[in-house]
Amino acid sequence: ERWEINNAAATLATRKAESRVFKEGGLEWVASVKSSIHHAESAKFALTCNNPRGGKWRCDAAIQFINPAIDGVGSKKHRVSFNEGNRAYFFSDGYMWLALNSLYWEFFRIDRVVIEFRINIISSEGIEHIQDIDLSKFSSPVESSNVTLVIEGKKLRVSKDYLAVRSPVFYAMLFANFAEKGKEEVEIKDVIYEEFVDLLHVIFTNAQIFTNSDRTVVHILKLADRFQLEILVDLSKKYLMESKRFDAVTKLLLADKYNIVSIRDQVLQPVPIISG
Repeated sequence: ERWEINNAAATLATRKAESRVFKEGGLEWVASVKSSIHHAESAKFALTCNNPRGGKWRCDAAIQFINPAIDGVGSKKHRVSFNEGNRAYFFSDGYMWLALNSLYWEFFRIDRVVIEFRINIISSEGIEHIQDIDLSKFSSPVESSNVTLVIEGKKLRVSKDYLAVRSPVFYAMLFANFAEKGKEEVEIKDVIYEEFVDLLHVIFTNAQIFTNSDRTVVHILKLADRFQLEILVDLSKKYLMESKRFDAVTKLLLADKYNIVSIRDQVLQPVPIISG
C-alpha cells in the first residue's frame, strides 16, 4: 500500500501524520508516524489494524515500511501477530524520519512523499475476507452495456440481454410489455444500492465469493429470490445449510421466509439422545 503525504513540509512540522484507512486481508489498516518533542531526531511509526466484524480474531503478518524515494530506505521485515487485544505494530526509526525531513528541504517544490508499507498475510482466523468490487464495470458505458439501472438515485450501466437470460423477472421488465421496455434508464425500487451491486458482481463475474459470505448471503438470497435467479438461490441455500455462524433461530426465520424446506428440516431435526 502506498501512503502519500501531501503538503509534506507543513504536515511533518506538526511531528505527526496519519494515512487514510485501507483494506487488506479482510482488515482495516491505518499507518501513522509521530515524532517526540524531546527527541526530534527519532520517530515512532505505527501500523494499526481493526476487524470490522468484531469478535475474536487473529492475524499473523509480515510487515515492512519503505520509503522508495530514498533508495528504498526502510525497516526490516517483521512478523507480527495481531488480534482483538493487540491491534498495533510499532517501531522507531530515526534514520527514516531524518531522511524524510531532509528530503523535503532538498526537494521543497515537490512537497510530497510516498511511504510504502508492505503487508503479507501469513495466516488468519475469525476474519471475513471481502473482495473489493470494481464499480467501473457498471459506471461507464461499454459496448455490451445498453441500459442504465437507477437504484437510490445512483446509476449502473449493464447489459439487459445478459440480465434477461439469467432472470425471467428482468426479461419481463426489459423486453416484455412492461412500462420499462425500451427505456434507456430503468428505476429499480425497494432495493438497497450496495446490496444490488453485490448481486450484479455475482451475476456478471460469476464470483461465488459473494454468495459464500456471511456478510452478503442474506441479501443475495433476498434479491435472487425476488428476481428469480435460481442458481444464486440454490448457492445461497447451500451456504446457509453449511454455515456455522448463523444460529438456529436466524436459519429458521430465513427458511420460513423463503420456503427453504432443507434448512427448516435441518434446524428442527431432533437431537439424538445418547444413553449411558
